[in-house]
Amino acid sequence: MTRVPRHAVVTAGPDRAGSDGGQALAEFALILSLIVILSVVALLLMGDQISAILSTIAGQL
Repeated sequence: MTRVPRHAVVTAGPDRAGSDGGQALAEFALILSLIVILSVVALLLMGDQISAILSTIAGQL
């Protein structure tokens, strides 16, 4: 029977368990910020066109 050296066994101890939760939250915040910024820019660039389309639709109702 082959014996595995003790230093070769990788375990997730209490110091490693769930340590990437903060990183995931930071990544989520960055993605959400990017979506908000892109949405605001899109509304600023296309706001007049969207307003005209909605006015046309409201006029036909």
